[in-house]
Amino acid sequence: MIIREQNNGFIMIKQHDHAQISSKLYQQLPEKFLPKKEYQFEVNYAIEQHDCGWIPFDETPFWNDKANEPYSFTNFPTEPKTVLYEYGINRVEEKYPYAALLCSEHYTRFLRKSMDKTAKNFVQKEQARQERILKQLNIAKDLWMAHYEILQFFDNLSLYICLNEPGTPHEEEFVSNFSRYPFLPSISGTLFLYAFFYYRANVFAWFPGILSYVLKTKNLT
Repeated sequence: MIIREQNNGFIMIKQHDHAQISSKLYQQLPEKFLPKKEYQFEVNYAIEQHDCGWIPFDETPFWNDKANEPYSFTNFPTEPKTVLYEYGINRVEEKYPYAALLCSEHYTRFLRKSMDKTAKNFVQKEQARQERILKQLNIAKDLWMAHYEILQFFDNLSLYICLNEPGTPHEEEFVSNFSRYPFLPSISGTLFLYAFFYYRANVFAWFPGILSYVLKTKNLT
């Protein structure tokens, strides 16, 4: 669950809804920024489904008694979190192994530096999965990494939308990891600038359990 605290409560956005925004943004990219045609569908599937493991958990959010607020994706306990991570990656791999490879890398990066035993076991299992899929599909690592960076970018762009109140002044915006993107030279700084300014969005309406949104876009000149 993505949590945004307000004075009298919390805005709660399901992880899978956030992933749908990521996918909608990716689908609007001009052809020149997309992967080769044989990879376009699976890259989009990975972006769209990368948080599908959260679906059953987000139906009934967990309450953090110590903090007196709902658990968010940032402070959810490691042990159940690795269970839902693995569940989601397994679901994706049942349909598209390459998309699962991208999702696996996405989650192992969150826990790779953790000293927690559960986190270490998860990372080891996922590294074995990645080696198996890479061998099975005979994919070059630099290509895989380039596609993963696209997933990472649109994940963070969607978080930018979800974590900022509509109309937030620029100097108060939460901008996630945009300031330290390692892939800008390898993909293109142009992609970063294009997407960030082209896909400025307003989250404007809420229904129970569903994030409704409109993307207000403008062409760059």
